[in-house]
Amino acid sequence: MGKFFKLKIENENVSGAINRLLKSLLEKGMVKSILAPKVSANGTSVLYALVSAPSETESIDILAPVMPLNAASLLSDVTRLARPLPEGEDAETEPVPIAAVLRPCEWRASVELTKLKQINLNGTIIFTSDCYGALPAKTYTDERRQGVESKQAYDKVRSGDFDEEMRSACLVCEHPTVSSSDVIICFMGSDLSGELVLEANTEKGEKILGELGLESVSSFEAHEKTVVEVTEKREEAKKKMFQDVAENVAGLDNLLSLLANCVNCHNCMRACPICYCKECFFDSATFEAEPGKYLSRAQKKGALRMPSDTLLFHLGRLNHMSSSCVGCGSCEEACPNGVELLKVFKTVGNEVQKVFEYVPGRAFDEELPLATFREDELEPR
Repeated sequence: MGKFFKLKIENENVSGAINRLLKSLLEKGMVKSILAPKVSANGTSVLYALVSAPSETESIDILAPVMPLNAASLLSDVTRLARPLPEGEDAETEPVPIAAVLRPCEWRASVELTKLKQINLNGTIIFTSDCYGALPAKTYTDERRQGVESKQAYDKVRSGDFDEEMRSACLVCEHPTVSSSDVIICFMGSDLSGELVLEANTEKGEKILGELGLESVSSFEAHEKTVVEVTEKREEAKKKMFQDVAENVAGLDNLLSLLANCVNCHNCMRACPICYCKECFFDSATFEAEPGKYLSRAQKKGALRMPSDTLLFHLGRLNHMSSSCVGCGSCEEACPNGVELLKVFKTVGNEVQKVFEYVPGRAFDEELPLATFREDELEPR
């Protein structure tokens, strides 16, 4: 458990209080930029932005219950090539101090990408916010167009009024908070009427909050209590989902039925933060068959599903990234045809991770299963 600090909220304006804190990071020169969700140009959603001007922090909105993508891939974009500056080299290669405000699943994916050398955390300050879940992007946009403010939508998600509309991944997410980021924004347990508690988990986080002038508090028991309550509810929902998969998805015919609407667009792969390869086997010339081969296969089978090899694509993805799957649901959110990918990937990921006693994103010192070998690693435990 880290050290707790109190952020004052004026006129119940939670976003305003958070944005003033982020603005201070820029004004005091603690960071050069902040990666955070920012209200879109038309005001109907939020998209991530790398904010460098203090005035631009006014439209940052971390309360908005929507996750347009998993920002771990964006953190990779802005840090991957950063490294210590050798003498005589271009200053653009020097790590620039930035802050990032992430959801728990985004931070857990970031931990995995750090292990895969796709993120360089040197000079970064990571804020994570407790997460009650998010709405599908289209649902949130529809709410905003009907005049619902982001705080109103957040309150509905927090109270459970939006459970039927929530992203399926969020309903079964057993990690509503994390403990390895520099600072946790403790929405859970805070009443948000007059103050918001922040927890510093690292020396860096404690130093930052201290320099920003936040008042420390001795303890915050309400946070842990609320996290446990939310986690228990989601664990129960997850068990029901696993049971549904066992009864209705297990077996080749059932799996083919679930994937029936897949058009092999690979949107799920591109949205997945763990699928970071620049050149993917499934996008290679290997799958560009000559016309005659398609015709030959069609004649042998009587009918050939087009596009072909959709099952192979999903099985290949599962084989490659199931041990590091954080269950963020970005794959399902990106699917244009509503294929319920989350239940498959989370179920398979859960089974694989149990075999290796591995929890993706839990700790930096836990080695990736695919990067290590032990003779007894597949033995029953």
